[in-house]
Amino acid sequence: MGPIEIIRKIIGIYTLLVLIIGTLTNLLTFITCIKLRKSNTIFLFMMFFALSNIASLYWFNLNHFVEEHLGYTIHATNLIICKLGCLMHFSSLQIAAWLLVNIIFFFNSI
Repeated sequence: MGPIEIIRKIIGIYTLLVLIIGTLTNLLTFITCIKLRKSNTIFLFMMFFALSNIASLYWFNLNHFVEEHLGYTIHATNLIICKLGCLMHFSSLQIAAWLLVNIIFFFNSI
């Protein structure tokens, strides 16, 4: 096993750690925002922001981990999964960006 393969395995493990930590922290954010959403509209935006981040985390990081450690890509298994996954990945990143814009706008207007 050469140095490039070792680096690819380390990056694969790193993506799994990012997936686990990102999911836990986004779920914690989501649960906190559910409890606080009646007090301010920003918490509603943050709730959807956390869900959008989880969606983008799962498509890229899970696919990269499976590719490095199991030898196949998730989006290569089926055409429908590939198209839905790409749609989810790009739209969740765009939704997250626009939700941040809305959060900043509403936060500055208060």
